[in-house]
Amino acid sequence: MNVENLKMKNTSGTLTKAFLFSLETGKYLASNCMFAPGQPVFAEQVKDVEGREAQWKRIVQKRANGRLSYVFDTAGDFQKWCLEIPFRREKN
Repeated sequence: MNVENLKMKNTSGTLTKAFLFSLETGKYLASNCMFAPGQPVFAEQVKDVEGREAQWKRIVQKRANGRLSYVFDTAGDFQKWCLEIPFRREKN
């Protein structure tokens, strides 16, 4: 499965508190912002409703709020996406 297929299969949206609380428990949420290739600044399984306030605080701490995010069915789909993301390479 390539990156485009994973994008089409999964949901994306701006990472707001409302968006977080609209997601199904157990999905895998990842920000589009990376601190290293294939390593989003925020990536976690969506917690149950009781755990989402704390999860939202972690999102804000990582400054991932208000940015594009992706929601994957499974952690495995997320990991495949990370491995297939094309990155720009610096020219020497």
